[in-house]
Amino acid sequence: QQPGALDKFTPDAVNKGHNEYVRMKDTTLMLRKNFLPRALNHLGTVFGGDLLEWMDSAAVACASHFTRNPHMITIAMDRVFFHKPIRPTDVLELKAVVAYSRRHC
Repeated sequence: QQPGALDKFTPDAVNKGHNEYVRMKDTTLMLRKNFLPRALNHLGTVFGGDLLEWMDSAAVACASHFTRNPHMITIAMDRVFFHKPIRPTDVLELKAVVAYSRRHC
């Protein structure tokens, strides 16, 4: 990032009046979760859809913090692989961080 790049920033209607910025490295969000029995499938493991929903919620919270915009949505997820089953006794830790940002005109 070039020096003074933020000086050229023109806030949109949602961010008008905000004169503070969140750096990408300050967007890290760490969450821990254990799943209740209602989130289990017939094999006794956590439904993949419940994991995806949790991941999506974390991504939206992270993006909302970065943009200072509460109206964020997920457009797409790509290549999600479930390598091991999650048991109800497992405690999961999820890390969300903004990895890339660009201006959209």
